[in-house]
Amino acid sequence: MIKTSEDKLITVVIPVYNRGELVCRTLNSVAQQNPEMFNLVLVDNNSTDNTAHVLRQWIEANPEIDAMLLSESCQCASAARNRGLEAVATPWVLFFDSDDIMLPGHIAKAVDAVRSQPDADIIGWDVEIMLSDGSRRLMRFPVKDLMKNHLVHGILSTQRFMAKTELVRRVGGWDCDLKKWDDFELGVRLLAAHPKVAYRQGVPLVKVIFTRESITGMNFASGAGEWEKSLDRIESILEKSAPEMSDWVAYRRADLAAAYSREGAGEHVAPLLTHAKERARRKYLVSVVYNLKRVIPRGVWHVADLLIRK
Repeated sequence: MIKTSEDKLITVVIPVYNRGELVCRTLNSVAQQNPEMFNLVLVDNNSTDNTAHVLRQWIEANPEIDAMLLSESCQCASAARNRGLEAVATPWVLFFDSDDIMLPGHIAKAVDAVRSQPDADIIGWDVEIMLSDGSRRLMRFPVKDLMKNHLVHGILSTQRFMAKTELVRRVGGWDCDLKKWDDFELGVRLLAAHPKVAYRQGVPLVKVIFTRESITGMNFASGAGEWEKSLDRIESILEKSAPEMSDWVAYRRADLAAAYSREGAGEHVAPLLTHAKERARRKYLVSVVYNLKRVIPRGVWHVADLLIRK
């Protein structure tokens, strides 16, 4: 059993599926944090390799970490995260992926942010993205226009924030019906609850590593239908909480359509664009985003933002 401590503010929850050969890199980066500051919940998501054995061995080899190993038979990252969320006994929860890296001091900085901003419900930070081609990109956490920035840039993706445990539970936790963009959808629900969001300044202390085996993946056509399901769910949330944001969901549909087009999956394009134009107030921008994103994957959102402000 995990050893709880009144002094600890944060629990790190990591779902793991078939990462027997890779997960120790992530866990060793967690072990570089101050063990007095956090609890760790690992959830084996019905792995078919030696993941469960590797996790047990790692816990035994690192007794200074207050760690718990759980299992979740439903083959779904959201189900595994919810299983971990059930075991959290600290005020804050920090979800993390099993192939990313924490740099030393990450948890300590998070604790400092909680203590310096006690009214915050969510604390976000910058991360460094490491792409499969070896290139790197800095992803900054914005301090304003949070819902729009989340709809465009996914600022509440798993590795970029932590939240009060009570808030995550209050909005319903992770949606197990969603196989893609589950963190994107959860982020919308969290922001729709009007939390106080704080920004932890400083150099990025999280490296997000994109590989072919990443949970989200880099191929959109292989998940056709699942991305749209998440967008449908997000659209229904915003109809009640922030209808003025509906255009940005339409533009995300155009963005997804462009990804399908680049991947040669043109059969999925027309339904997305039709739906987007039906919902968007500035229908011409749907075509602008789609046509630009087909050839220029980055930077298009700045153009759309300038046009929408006119």
